Amino acid sequence: MYIPMVEIPGCRPGNRNDNCRTGNPLASAGKYEPEPRETVAIRFSSLPVHEAVAEFYSYLAYPDSIDATQREKYRLALSRWAVLERGKLDKAWNESSTDIIRPIIFSQPEKLYLTTYRRGSLLWWRRAQCACMMLLPHLVDELLDGLSPTVGNIALKATGPLGYSDGSHKTVESRVWKPTKPVAHAAAAAMYCFNVLDDPEQAWDEQHQLCYQQPFLATLFYEDVFRNILLRVAELLRLQVPSCDRFHIPECETIRFIAD
Repeated sequence: MYIPMVEIPGCRPGNRNDNCRTGNPLASAGKYEPEPRETVAIRFSSLPVHEAVAEFYSYLAYPDSIDATQREKYRLALSRWAVLERGKLDKAWNESSTDIIRPIIFSQPEKLYLTTYRRGSLLWWRRAQCACMMLLPHLVDELLDGLSPTVGNIALKATGPLGYSDGSHKTVESRVWKPTKPVAHAAAAAMYCFNVLDDPEQAWDEQHQLCYQQPFLATLFYEDVFRNILLRVAELLRLQVPSCDRFHIPECETIRFIAD
């Protein structure tokens, strides 16, 4: 599938907007090359596809290393949900699936599984909504209603969609946008990908019918879709964010996602 170049409005080529150079001895020597804070390999070589991709979404929910334990719990819970959900939507898959389903994803007690799944999903979905509005404001012109797409204005308009009360824009900035910054590119890419997948003009074959039915679930089971669309767009956006003046996300604060 051809995916057009996804551009973040307000980014200027050559403007790195990068304060990672401060205190770096290589910078003064002209040898400094910005690097991401962390590189996360999606482990297709060692995990079933749904578990590998669930790790991507678990990082959207919990990008901070301090939440690594909760992140892994959510990865397992999301993997379990994915298997159960696909079984409901696709009876043929449920009866004849050759996909590997590891017992460990069913190891959480039911109550813990449901709580973990709901909390993690709410977290990354809010991050994705916020990131999409911050990075791709031309997609929400009606929401902004003529206001310039600054962080403050977008946070002001995002209070309702994100479930916050009017006047809580500062809370949105501090509790949603600030911790989302390391994965903002990936979260926005997820929203973009969902829109592409369920486009009725896309001619998906019989092996990709989930793209029409449940785009999110499709990314959890179709490795080619995740690699060639979501992961590719995430990196296209990540490379642009340091050159944007509307917000400040140095490259050394971003998380890069790659497929192993």
